[in-house]
Parts: sequence; C-alpha cells; structure tokens
Amino acid sequence: MSEDAASPERLDPLAALVEFDARRSDLADMWVHHDGMPYGDDEASLITSATLPEWELAEALRGGPDQALDERSSAMARLLRLVGGTGAATLLLLGLREVFFDGKPDDPAAAFAGVLRRLALPVLDGGARSRAGTVLDHLRQVQG
Repeated sequence: MSEDAASPERLDPLAALVEFDARRSDLADMWVHHDGMPYGDDEASLITSATLPEWELAEALRGGPDQALDERSSAMARLLRLVGGTGAATLLLLGLREVFFDGKPDDPAAAFAGVLRRLALPVLDGGARSRAGTVLDHLRQVQG
C-alpha cells in the first residue's frame, strides 16, 4: 500500500465506494452507482485505488454488505466529497473509523451525520458549512 493510499484524507475513494452498487456493477460488467448510472473514468479509478480499510469503512457506512443503497448513500457521498481536501477531512475520517469500527451503529446514516456535525462542520468555512448543512437536512428528511 502506498503512503498516499494510507493517508487519512482520502475521502474521495470512500465517497465513490459508499454509493457503489456491487450487484448492478456485476450485472453491467462496469462500476455502477446505486442509482444505476455508470461511474466516470475518474470515479472508477478511485474505486480501483481504494484500500481494504476504505472498502471496509464504506461497507460499514452503508450498514453492511447486503444493505440496500438509497438516497442516504448519495447524501453521505456528497458530504464526504465536500469535506475531502479540507482541514476537516482528517477529523471526519478518524471519527468515522472510531464510531464504525469500534461499534455497529443501529442507524449508520444518523451516526455518520452525528460524526460530521460534531467533528467536521465546525472546521468547514462558511460556504462549505452551508452546503453541508443543506445536505445534512436532506439526509435527515430521507431517514424518516
């Protein structure tokens, strides 16, 4: 594993994996999002470069290997991409690892949102914080 692949700031591959649909991808013989849309070349390269811990964390964020993917997956992926490359990326990823690897949350989307609100949101600049808040509100609505 390269040093870059082990870096805790790799939220883009995690985002690509969170909304990856293995069943549809197998049927289509290409990388496919949960909504059936194929991944572009850039996103496909993120998946192929993903480390085992990134695959494991993405699976935990989805709630397990056989969990249905839905709008929550898309919202989590959007938030991961928004935080990626900011000073909040390391905090978010470390918090997610702690919550999802040390325990199995009953509601992965709610646990994800809680970690993001607590650790990443305060560190984001005003524009990113506002965009994240909008996606978090949408995530809350699709949760029930």
